Amino acid sequence: MPARLAPSGEITIGLVGNSVWSERLGIGYGWEVVEVMAISGICRSGVMISSGTATRMLRARAVGYGVADRIDFIPQIPYDSVGEYLSAIHICFSTQTNDVPGNKRTTGKLPLFLAAGRYILASDVGEAARVLKASKLENYQGTVDRAYSGRLARRIRTLGEIAPRWM
Repeated sequence: MPARLAPSGEITIGLVGNSVWSERLGIGYGWEVVEVMAISGICRSGVMISSGTATRMLRARAVGYGVADRIDFIPQIPYDSVGEYLSAIHICFSTQTNDVPGNKRTTGKLPLFLAAGRYILASDVGEAARVLKASKLENYQGTVDRAYSGRLARRIRTLGEIAPRWM
């Protein structure tokens, strides 16, 4: 794992998973990482362990927001290296849309983040809403919630105030 993925004293946000871009919706898995990096003011580093059609679009969006130099887009890695890479992420995002697919989907990412001992911020949808404490859930409305990233950023600012206790 590159040493620059774990900058000292900085909150790093991120996720792992395949990312497919939806032209119709204008999002792909990981869109919230790019958005939060652009608006949070506290997250100085992002890690997206992801491959798929959305990677190019999310990189372009990160360039447009001026945060591309602070987000590491890491392509698919060997499964036995996932834990090492996850250790560089302080807050893992697990976002599901609040619609039929999001409510029915069971994700392998949530147990992966839990097993790695990562702090999780998740949409209050589906499996995450059933297994995580309310303090780790954020409201998500509909298929595309454009205000979700702002709510995540506010939550992270609050967590940043107590970070020494959980980082």
